[in-house]
Amino acid sequence: GSTGGVVVGVNDGTVITNLPAFNLVVVGDLDGDGLGDDVDTDIDGDGMDNTFETAHGLDPYDPSDAALDSDGDGLTNLEEFNQGLDPTADDNPPTVTAPADVLVNATGLYTMVDLGQATAMDVKDGEVTASSDSGGYFAPGKHTVTWSAKDAAGNEGTATQTVEVLPLVQFAKGQYADEGATVNVRVYLNGPSPRYPVQVPYTVSGTATQPDDYTLADGVVTINSGTEATLSFNTVDDGKTGEPLETVEITMGTPSNATPGPHDVHTVSIVESNVAPRVELQAEQQTVNTNVVAAGNGLVTVYATVTDPNVADSHSYDWSASDNSLVDTDSADDSFTFDPLNLPAGNYTLRVTVSDDGAPSESGSAQLKLNVISAAPVLSSTTDSDSDGVDDATEGYGDSDNDGVSDYLDAIGAANVLQEQAGTSNKFLIETEPGVKLKLGMTAFMAGNNDAQVTESDISTNYNGVYVPDTVQNVGGLFDFEVNDLPQSAQSMQIVLPQLQPVPEYAVYRKLMPAGWGNFVINDRNRIASAPGEQGYCPPPGDTAYTEGLTTGDWCVQLTIEDGGPNDADGEVNNAIADPGGVGTMQLASVEVSGSGALTIPGLLTLLLTWLFGWRASIRRKQ
Repeated sequence: GSTGGVVVGVNDGTVITNLPAFNLVVVGDLDGDGLGDDVDTDIDGDGMDNTFETAHGLDPYDPSDAALDSDGDGLTNLEEFNQGLDPTADDNPPTVTAPADVLVNATGLYTMVDLGQATAMDVKDGEVTASSDSGGYFAPGKHTVTWSAKDAAGNEGTATQTVEVLPLVQFAKGQYADEGATVNVRVYLNGPSPRYPVQVPYTVSGTATQPDDYTLADGVVTINSGTEATLSFNTVDDGKTGEPLETVEITMGTPSNATPGPHDVHTVSIVESNVAPRVELQAEQQTVNTNVVAAGNGLVTVYATVTDPNVADSHSYDWSASDNSLVDTDSADDSFTFDPLNLPAGNYTLRVTVSDDGAPSESGSAQLKLNVISAAPVLSSTTDSDSDGVDDATEGYGDSDNDGVSDYLDAIGAANVLQEQAGTSNKFLIETEPGVKLKLGMTAFMAGNNDAQVTESDISTNYNGVYVPDTVQNVGGLFDFEVNDLPQSAQSMQIVLPQLQPVPEYAVYRKLMPAGWGNFVINDRNRIASAPGEQGYCPPPGDTAYTEGLTTGDWCVQLTIEDGGPNDADGEVNNAIADPGGVGTMQLASVEVSGSGALTIPGLLTLLLTWLFGWRASIRRKQ
């Protein structure tokens, strides 16, 4: 236009001239020609691209539509444009508000946590339901729970909640100590703490006196990281002989960043007499700890580790009870080296007896089953069979914790915990007291399933002798395990077995001993208890939730078994316990009847036992 006026074109073609002079500003005029044209990408200057507005039915000449919410999803058209969304469709997710963060004390290997309930609101749909990605059970440590909710259009909103579970802290099983020795007392967490340091105060008492018999005073054990620490002190050689056994009792106080477990007292028994050494065997091939040996992968060396409370003792080793096909090629007494190259594939057993030179001489023994395979398995670097975050090829088929389960199938780091089912490490876990070791029993190992659960077929295939199946129907599962490295011989150990089915009526725990199947023997050092628990989850050994006997409906069974006692299947006092067995039910259908229709002696016994178990269960229910 000119300074005197402008010419304006109107839709009908009429030309209006000689209007008063004014300055015309086109907001989206990028090329400065005073016109909104194809060069100008946002003609109305509302922040939305012309093409975007046209494609979604908006007016590129109307700046007011930027503030509108065309689809009613809570976002303006301009916000939809800036976020790359569609202003004509509901694509705004609900707003999720997670419950407050949670801090709880562990009740076992896994703890049921009440998370509360998240809320979720959607602008278009109103209140919607939020759910979490948690199953409700948490191991000790720090966890992030994600809550999510979807609206009717399928948009998903999320929020997170932090759950912290303080671990159980416990002392190891009691131990022997010689006079003049260094004593190491292990303190264990049953998982990592979400907060460090963990400080465990303790007080000292017992029949021994300080400083005449030992150097330990009241104090605090600190765990700065990981799951264990060692409390060390010395016993004193007072030069006296003929003294009775004396004890040092270490009692746990109230810890910080952890909660006391059932084993909160540790007893050190100071002895003057000679005590049998304890022995542990570990095999190694190509510098890898393993129980599975590849025939072509070179020599295998089995090392015997001896722990003797009598620190001055020397030891001799006898490997003669090992399989005859294994030939020792090294000159060391405390190891056995053989070449598996020409061995047929199968299972082989090494046994060692270690004798000390004390007066009188005492001995301990151990055995190790090895599986010789023709070639090492090919493991994938893209597969994580045990879901522990490390691929199978990296973990390998070795057995670093010597529990009979190959590393690539074993996500459990705690030595006192063993999986009942292959590949399952977050439930159905056998647990014994801290400080000792659980491993697969002979039958479970030879079955090759990498778990403690066995079948009748597994047992009959690997039984040493003529196998006679049990006449009692198994209900809760058959499990084959060993407890090793007991700090004192003839100790009784508590072992918790999650059941595959709840304890039935007329329940009985059946044991497979060398002479065949029989009932678990109950006395002052061998007991059975059960606890309600939940399917796959149990309180730890020694927890107050366990009550004597087998209560109908309980998911958790606790055995107390004496090393070398009537329920120890290896039949030896050897710092180890073997227990193939399981819970069965005594049903009337199992009563034997003779051809004439009369009850046989075994049938009468079964009928009597059935009546006794029924009477006992009735009394318990009334109580």
